[in-house]
Order: sequence, then C-alpha cells, then structure tokens
Amino acid sequence: MIVPIRVKKDVLKDLPDKLEEVRYVQMGKEQQKLYDAEVLRMKKDLSKQTDEDLRKGKPQVLAAITRIRQICCDPSLCFDGYKGESAKREAVMDLIPLKAGSTGLNLTGTALAM
Repeated sequence: MIVPIRVKKDVLKDLPDKLEEVRYVQMGKEQQKLYDAEVLRMKKDLSKQTDEDLRKGKPQVLAAITRIRQICCDPSLCFDGYKGESAKREAVMDLIPLKAGSTGLNLTGTALAM
C-alpha cells in the first residue's frame, strides 16, 4: 500500500490567511483569589531555596509557572470540582457561535491555551 504524504509547503498555497485577534480578559474575583494565593505560595516556596537549589530545580519553577498559567486559563485545570467562573473560558465561548446542526468544534483544552 502506498500512502501519499503531503507536507506543509505543498499545501501552503491552499490555506487561507491566518487571522489573529488579541483580546484582553479580566479575571473575576474568585479566579483572581486563586491566582493570587498560588503566586504567594510560589514566591514563598522559591524564597526558601538557595541559588543552587534553583539551578537544580528548574522543573519545579516551570511547574509553578505552568500552574499559575492554568489558573489564568481555567481554574478547573488545577482544582477538581471547581465550579466558579473562568474569564478566559467564557470569553472563548462568546467568540464561538454554536449553532444546532453545525459541524462542531473540539474545544478540549486547545482553545483555552491561548
């Protein structure tokens, strides 16, 4: 069986222009409290470490940054059972006109990772 392989340069001329739009979203009070608490915890943990610990512990620093980024995207990514608001999720959902019978969109995590 022969499977044709297409590469980006072969189909680039067929793709529409990329459209980007920057939108700023303000977190709600509950989401902001979670974010602030996590930043304080992260600062406290990092202030206890020596320079040598920080050099060796780069994955921990990146993990902490990832966690606060996830809280910005949607706190339910970090907190099981979180039912509060998520400003970014709500903004994304407002951008997508959902219509009955549409082809559907896969929003599992990718749209929130803006």
